[in-house]
Amino acid sequence: MPTVLIAPDKFEGSLAAAEAVGDGGSASADGGAGFLAGLGAQLLDAARSAVSDGGVALSSIASVDLAAALDSMDGVHLMLDSEVDNPLTGPKGTAAVYGPQKSDESEQVRELAASLTHFADVVAVTTRSDYRDHAGAGAAGGTGVAALVLGAEFRPA
Repeated sequence: MPTVLIAPDKFEGSLAAAEAVGDGGSASADGGAGFLAGLGAQLLDAARSAVSDGGVALSSIASVDLAAALDSMDGVHLMLDSEVDNPLTGPKGTAAVYGPQKSDESEQVRELAASLTHFADVVAVTTRSDYRDHAGAGAAGGTGVAALVLGAEFRPA
């Protein structure tokens, strides 16, 4: 079961007081973009406008500013506990493995896979590290990759 942290505003700006919560599944596949945005990251298109939520919207992201999200995690040891060890992309990635469980539209699954790949490309340029193939990156619709970007330690459940 993937473990994520509750948003810092629930704890008066301090993640140090946050409890970990677990979720055995995910109803979304946005590569963790929503998790990052919730911590203050800016997901911008080519015109420097905020990108809308959702997996397919990831294809319009031109840049990611992680400064606020990284600042919010200062002093926090983040652990990604997950029974899911899938990568974010590829034949064993989030869209390929879990997409068909959520949708019988193969074109929709291909579109999501392409969007997740694009997002992974942008994140790799931003961070100068490529987390897409890391074990657990595909957990909870890709929230795993966001946790890894924030310095999480992956612990297989």
